[in-house]
Amino acid sequence: MASGLQFTFTVEGLDASTFAVTEFRGSDGLSLPFSFSIDLASRNPSLSPNDTVDRNCSLSVWREGELKQQWFGIVAGFSQGDTGYHHTLYQVQMIPPIGRLALRHNSRIFGGDSN
Repeated sequence: MASGLQFTFTVEGLDASTFAVTEFRGSDGLSLPFSFSIDLASRNPSLSPNDTVDRNCSLSVWREGELKQQWFGIVAGFSQGDTGYHHTLYQVQMIPPIGRLALRHNSRIFGGDSN
């Protein structure tokens, strides 16, 4: 059984052991959507944004092997960092699924305008 504090990050379609959380920063509040920037390490050096962006994901906090907190969202951003001997570093931005609603663009087309 794991001891201490652990953090796990999973992405739909990838094996649960794909990523190890190295650091995360973010905010979560009442009546406010959460947002996290998560630094990850993986033994897979060839992951791409196509493997992660806009997919369901979860960030979990464990203490002494017991789940204490969990967030479910989508991967809104993905970048690859340095590759070392055993691991490649990645960074993802995680937002709630409702965050997709912010990805809209209002446009108006004026046809036949003489000005």
